[in-house]
Amino acid sequence: AVFDAPLFNQRLALPEGSMEACAHPSGEADGVALMSVREAPLLEAKEKEPSRLDVLEEYSSLRYYHETFPPMSEDRLADLVTDEDSSCWCRPLTNANSTAAGDSLSSMALPPALQRISSLDLFATSSLDVLSMELSGPWDSAAAQCDALLHSVSTWLAERFDRCMQDVAFAEVQVSDLSCFEAVNTVYARHFSENPPARVCIETPLPAGVDVRLRLLLRPHEGASGRDALRVQSISTWAMACIGPYSQAQRCADVLCSSGVLGLVPHSMALPDAKLLEGLAQPEAELWMLMRSLHNVLQVMGSGFQEILMAQVYTTAGVDGTKICRQVLAYFRELSGTAVKPLIAFAEVPKLPKGACVEMTVLCSPTASLGDSHIKIVEAASVSNTTDLAAVVRSCVEAMATEGALDALQVQFSPSTFFGEPELHNALQASLSTADAASCAVSLMPVVS
Repeated sequence: AVFDAPLFNQRLALPEGSMEACAHPSGEADGVALMSVREAPLLEAKEKEPSRLDVLEEYSSLRYYHETFPPMSEDRLADLVTDEDSSCWCRPLTNANSTAAGDSLSSMALPPALQRISSLDLFATSSLDVLSMELSGPWDSAAAQCDALLHSVSTWLAERFDRCMQDVAFAEVQVSDLSCFEAVNTVYARHFSENPPARVCIETPLPAGVDVRLRLLLRPHEGASGRDALRVQSISTWAMACIGPYSQAQRCADVLCSSGVLGLVPHSMALPDAKLLEGLAQPEAELWMLMRSLHNVLQVMGSGFQEILMAQVYTTAGVDGTKICRQVLAYFRELSGTAVKPLIAFAEVPKLPKGACVEMTVLCSPTASLGDSHIKIVEAASVSNTTDLAAVVRSCVEAMATEGALDALQVQFSPSTFFGEPELHNALQASLSTADAASCAVSLMPVVS
């Protein structure tokens, strides 16, 4: 027997006598046998007439996706988003009002923390890495460091808070080099073997010696609230499949955490070719496909763009951040039919998985609001010296503290020759010394800009 098909490059031959029937190994499958193939040589394919499968052309040309989920047009964007909506996305802080000078800067890392986020059924950790967990190497690879870090975090959660890794609903994973993505995934999967949390993985300019950094969101103790997970690994036209050990989304009570979504074409799991889409640049083409996948994932989880509290948008170099944020908000409004105003945090990073130039993760809830939860994201621009940096961080934190207790603070900053993480740690420690902010879970994200 010879098996052939129009798309095969070679033919599979099964010579006479190369197969035999074997009993089912369980011994319980009545009337069922297995076929054992001892030999199956490959033959060169016969010369065929060029064939075109029209049914596939509809997908490869992206016509199917265009018809079922049209990209955002410039005219519709102008109708949905105005200049006043710029308050939705974070702005870098570049000016300091404080006159403090001569701050003593140390290299001590902020200690690990786990803090409940007010009015959300979630707990947030600070940044967790080998510095904050006080781990000493050396490690021969990023995967080895990741394994040591996850073991340490697991022990810390169990001994300090009677928690476990299965309580994690979302994980932000920063790596110093995305070339270690596959190796880190293999190690990571061993620590989250069942219903893995939603996750985003990005490359960031981490300090020397730090290959992996984590930030986790945990649900309350087992029994306090249920958790739903969505993990689809099969290829279809519905949404991009998982490309690692994570779930597309995790729900804890009223809060839904999505994984980082890339603009991959679902049926091919490849980035879209903007040349096939008239009027769209590559970032816009990827955002269009990203929004389609995210919309479908949220819909399956019983949520939607109208419930988004916060969106974290990551891009690579050369992408207009303000333009992308405007388009993100326009998609949210177009597909929800409401004038939603979520917080949109934007960060430019060196590299994203699969060579993408846009990635996004969202936090949704039908009842909660960020105003009640006291989650803050600060973008501290590169400043001219460490004194200015301390003043920027201090004035920002003090302003936030007037709104009530500060539960979680994420600082996005661009390292420069003038300052790095040791200086930022010191500025944060000085600024978070108030009673309202002393227990705040602080996470750091070094970005390109």
